[in-house]
Amino acid sequence: MEAGPLFLARCKQIETAMQSTNEIELLDLSAHLRQLLIDDTSPLHTVNRQRRLKLKFVVGEFTQRPDRYTAILSLEDGVDPESRRPGAPRKDLSLGDFLDHTVLYLHGQPQSVGNIIKFGANVAGGVHHAATPGEKQAIMHNYSSQVSIGGLPGAIRQLQAIARVALRGLRPLIEAVENG
Repeated sequence: MEAGPLFLARCKQIETAMQSTNEIELLDLSAHLRQLLIDDTSPLHTVNRQRRLKLKFVVGEFTQRPDRYTAILSLEDGVDPESRRPGAPRKDLSLGDFLDHTVLYLHGQPQSVGNIIKFGANVAGGVHHAATPGEKQAIMHNYSSQVSIGGLPGAIRQLQAIARVALRGLRPLIEAVENG
């Protein structure tokens, strides 16, 4: 399959999977997000090399910062500014900055959009499953096994809002590929 149709198909899969409340479908979402946004050979990078569009991802920000007593502080759906109250802080980011955007603090350690996508894809079962995650992923694994939001593991549930932000940011490229 050529890069353009593959890019559009992956975006459609993300759009469908992000609406699910089924854990395995959200794990599949992490795999699609990783392939599209993170992997070096992503169809996103291939199709945008020709078009050179400057993509913009609009994200919500924390209204407070964790202190030394904060065990968990999460943006959850708030990473998507469309699901926040009007006037809540937001900012525009490049793809790289979007992947580096902190959306969760666990015992003072910041966790980014990219960390959550990689956790879902590489540890929780989206692509690979690690029964004993490495030191870096263990804190996210513990969080997801102990915190449930809407019946879903905390980090996995956050993939829905990440996907909404990603697809909105990719919209100009999606339209450019659809229009040839």
